[in-house]
Amino acid sequence: MIDRDYREGKASMPLTLEQHFEMLAQQRSDVRDLYSLWNLLRKDLEDKLTFSRGTFVHFSLHDSTHSHSIIRAIERFLGEERISQMSATDTFMLLSCAYSHDYGMGKTFNQIYDILGDKDFERFLLCQKNFLNILGREEAEAVSNLLGYIWENRGAGNLQALYFSIMVVVQMYLRPTHWEGVRDIWKDFRGLLQGRLKGRFIQGEEGIIDICQAHGQSFDAVLKMKTRADGIVGDEFHPRFVAAMLRLGDLLDLDNGRFPRWFETEIGRDPSIIPELSTLHYYKHEAVSHLLITPKRIEISVTCFSKKKGYEVADLASEWISWLTEECENQVRYWSDISQPDFGRPPRISKAEIMIDGKPYMSGNRKLQMVMSQDRVMRLLEGTNIYQDQYVGIRELVQNAVDASLLQMWYDISHNRYINIGVSKYGHMIIGDNQNPCLSKKKELGFLELSIQQLQTIFNNYEITVELIQHLSEEKVYVVVKDKGIGITIRDAEYMSDIGTSKEKNKRLTDLMKGMPRWLKPSGVFGIGLQSAFQLTDQIEFYTRQMNEPERLIIFHSYGRNSGKIEIRELLPDSEDIFHDNTVPGTNVKIAIEPKKLFVDAKGEKEQAEDHLLFYDMEFDSKDILHALYVELSQVIENILHEYPCDFFNIYFQTMKINLDKTVEKGKKRRVRYSYFSPRKDKNPAEVDKDSSGVHEERFYHNSILPLLNKKSENKRDKFYFYDNIAYYADEDSCRIYRLQVRPCEIQNTPEGKYVQLPEPVKDLYRFQYKFNPISHAESIYPLPIRSMRGKHAGFVFWDINILDDTPTKYLNIDRDRLREGAILEEELSAVRKVILKHWCSDLIKRFENAEEKREKRNKSSREDVQKNRREVFRREEQKNIYKSNPDVLLSLAILFYQNISQEDFYKFIAPYESFLKEQKLTLKDESFDITELWKKGAKFQAKINFPTQWINQIQNKCQAIGMEEILIHASTIKHLPHRLVHIFEISLNSSYELCYRLTLGPDTSSGPIGIQMDYAARLYDYSKAIEPDASRPKRINVDSLVRKVMKPNQEYPHLLISRYPKSFRRGENFALPLDHCIRWYIISPFDRKMTKFLSDGILDTHDQTSIKSTITSVHDKMRIYLHESEHFEKCINYVYQRQIESQKELGQAQEEDLKEIILKEYIAFILDCCTLLIEQRDLVRNQFKSIEPK
Repeated sequence: MIDRDYREGKASMPLTLEQHFEMLAQQRSDVRDLYSLWNLLRKDLEDKLTFSRGTFVHFSLHDSTHSHSIIRAIERFLGEERISQMSATDTFMLLSCAYSHDYGMGKTFNQIYDILGDKDFERFLLCQKNFLNILGREEAEAVSNLLGYIWENRGAGNLQALYFSIMVVVQMYLRPTHWEGVRDIWKDFRGLLQGRLKGRFIQGEEGIIDICQAHGQSFDAVLKMKTRADGIVGDEFHPRFVAAMLRLGDLLDLDNGRFPRWFETEIGRDPSIIPELSTLHYYKHEAVSHLLITPKRIEISVTCFSKKKGYEVADLASEWISWLTEECENQVRYWSDISQPDFGRPPRISKAEIMIDGKPYMSGNRKLQMVMSQDRVMRLLEGTNIYQDQYVGIRELVQNAVDASLLQMWYDISHNRYINIGVSKYGHMIIGDNQNPCLSKKKELGFLELSIQQLQTIFNNYEITVELIQHLSEEKVYVVVKDKGIGITIRDAEYMSDIGTSKEKNKRLTDLMKGMPRWLKPSGVFGIGLQSAFQLTDQIEFYTRQMNEPERLIIFHSYGRNSGKIEIRELLPDSEDIFHDNTVPGTNVKIAIEPKKLFVDAKGEKEQAEDHLLFYDMEFDSKDILHALYVELSQVIENILHEYPCDFFNIYFQTMKINLDKTVEKGKKRRVRYSYFSPRKDKNPAEVDKDSSGVHEERFYHNSILPLLNKKSENKRDKFYFYDNIAYYADEDSCRIYRLQVRPCEIQNTPEGKYVQLPEPVKDLYRFQYKFNPISHAESIYPLPIRSMRGKHAGFVFWDINILDDTPTKYLNIDRDRLREGAILEEELSAVRKVILKHWCSDLIKRFENAEEKREKRNKSSREDVQKNRREVFRREEQKNIYKSNPDVLLSLAILFYQNISQEDFYKFIAPYESFLKEQKLTLKDESFDITELWKKGAKFQAKINFPTQWINQIQNKCQAIGMEEILIHASTIKHLPHRLVHIFEISLNSSYELCYRLTLGPDTSSGPIGIQMDYAARLYDYSKAIEPDASRPKRINVDSLVRKVMKPNQEYPHLLISRYPKSFRRGENFALPLDHCIRWYIISPFDRKMTKFLSDGILDTHDQTSIKSTITSVHDKMRIYLHESEHFEKCINYVYQRQIESQKELGQAQEEDLKEIILKEYIAFILDCCTLLIEQRDLVRNQFKSIEPK
């Protein structure tokens, strides 16, 4: 029972904790002492908390008024009955913690002074420099200003700006860990508390410090505390209950009046001195229109108005209420472990509503969470930076628009929108009577199935527009991407928020894509593309519409500005926020780009802009940063949209300026990317698109599907189509479209004659796109040895390979700019090339034969006509040469065909042009022979390399130099030929003591390993050049470097030859000569370190030359004995054996055992030969790095 005298005169007012404490103090002397301690402690804490107003100027009040409000909220929840049951210790601790929990925010002048000079604060400041692009605008400016002051003794603006910056950054520094500041209580109040309170009530699982710290931690911190303990005055204490009540009371202090009165005055007078986030929090508290806290329920109502930043305020209120809801749910779940027995019910929210302009706020908002599966995380980490280009976000927004348009297009097809033009709901062309259409859904729609007119009608309905807007009054530049796509639902927004989640989890989209052809399916499956736009902006706005639904604005916030939230707003028809020119269905994506966001640095704005601009010179053009950004982005967007001429849909670009008087100046709307399936503006397919100057833009035609569908083609809807210099191949099985364009030779006319320059080697012969998006890095198609050895590649065609498959994860790394390792290999493309060139050659032969047949018919008819009418002399029509004006193309085609098709077909192709080429007398540049010798039957060539002089003197008695009759060709010319065209069959010393590579040119017709005949000089060069200099003593050899090296394919060891070697092996200087890149078979070195030790002892032996033979014998003996225990040697045998088995699959078991024995014997012979040569010529070998001879 509550004491009658205690309640007398207070029947209309609820019982407070302090009144209850005072009543207990009147009953017992020890409680009276504790109550007196509380009064002393409260006064000191109130004085200390007053400093929070000076430190956290822009924050809601965190002084004693906040503590008092927390206590009142707790009292309202507990009610009189439960308050009256509380022990003196529980009451004392709850009151003390309510006043102590924000102790860390009450920093005195001296403490702030010390912080500004502290190295930790400076490190914090420097660390923030790395996150300027995700900080709020005021925070980023404040950090930049202080860094500028520290580094250059200056900052942007006046003393007021510097003071403002200091306040903002100090708040940033202290606020995240303010709850840790309660640790100072013991130091500051030691004199007051020592002797009056035991240590466990100050610090530990039952102390004030830990209880206060728990209010800033997860709920687990509460559960770590004790449920019951002995109290201060012989009563019972419940630490976990006190901690839970403190957290609840802190969250329930959300009523009006949280900010000081001056704050409201300054918002109206000069809002520029108030950080935007602080203003929003002020409006949040003032928007609370109803608050009820009772022991049975909690009710909260918030009323916002859109004209007063209502959506931002509602979002903050929603976030606060979600925290409170989560706290209540946790306390309900663990109430029996929190409170003392029979202590009433836990807190429960019975009503929580947020209204905007009289309508319920859509609380579907949620944080973007980095929820990524382990394999996606690993793919994310494959590169150091996913997006190294800060403008790549624009490309991603365009890609999102393309994906949405593809989905809407298929939705329209599957709902019979295009049945009137003969396209069924499965996408197939309707055959015959419309009353009995072919509606098969078993077969996938092919990209060659529909007609040009059908494709044009369909694809022209989904154009995309990119707008760049310079808004003078808002001092921002906007990028807007408009599509006529499928739109975004609330559920879609939730899937989009789950970063790294593909469309596979979105049932609406997966249901739609079930019948969708692979080549039409969207490519944006990694789910992180949207995040790249946050390099440019703090928020992305989606104005989206769907049929029979109101327009919605969905705003994605970055982590820096608003914790990665999503806002969803329903826009009324008369709303000022409706974005202009929005289609139904469709989405307009809008991002605002501020100079201070894009040009992040600690320097001044103009300096940082000049450092970042690529297309604008502020010194020459203007100092207007906004205009500079507008011009810069205009060029950037142009470049992005011109990365490839075509896409699924037509994409337009338009610039505009909104002046201070709200008038709009619009630039010309230009089509900058053409639809691959409908590249013409005009619906008449016979018309060729023209640019603004009236020049025919045939390149758009040649970069489209039209050549494969052209009615003039004899092979209409055939997967191949050929021009004189371009080949097309549509492989519907792999969903790829190949376009090969000949790289013509250069014919130079000089007084001495005509010379042919072969095309120069280039870095990239293959240009990949994944669904029209260029893939910049495709080095992975080449084997590792080729990548490391050749920076450039010779070839006579450029490849454009458009991958239209629906599995981007198979082909692309997560940045979508790099081809995945092993996705496509050069061997695969080589096979495709042979198929294309075979058909191309056949097509040219057939065209010639058809032309000849028609010519003969015309000649016959003309001859008969002359004989019949005796009118004139018969003039025979000459054979037509389609390459007469383009012999440069003919030469490249000839070499291409010679390498890739059968000799029979090749000579059939070249025969009609032989006399023409002979008449041209085309000499290969830098050579003395006609270019036609390259494909002459049985032609052999030799290329000479200078051999080191001192080597010749030493080894000439070991070599049998021979004369050679082959055609002499320079190594520099070989570099211009594809390495697969060159076949080296011998390396030896010629009669002039030059190292000579003997070779043939042509297709690779061998079915097994091809070795090279190597004489003594060639073998010695191979072995010795595989040895590297010692790292610490560069003039000395390191024989250990023979370990895991690759050697040339000596034909004496045919069973050791392999076409690929382990990644841990590498080529050395023995593959550094110009023709070595043409070698495609190898021997892997079997040497391990013990074997190289035997060899090194033999090479470095300084005894008289008469001991060489005995040294060789000794080394051979050691090798033979040791080989049986060498693990590395055994691995080499097994690896070579497996490669040989792969190439000879029909071997029987006995043959396999014999094969392994043969490999063993050949390896022993190889090792002994290597040792013999290196020891015989040890003077040359060990001294080879003392003087460098030119090669």
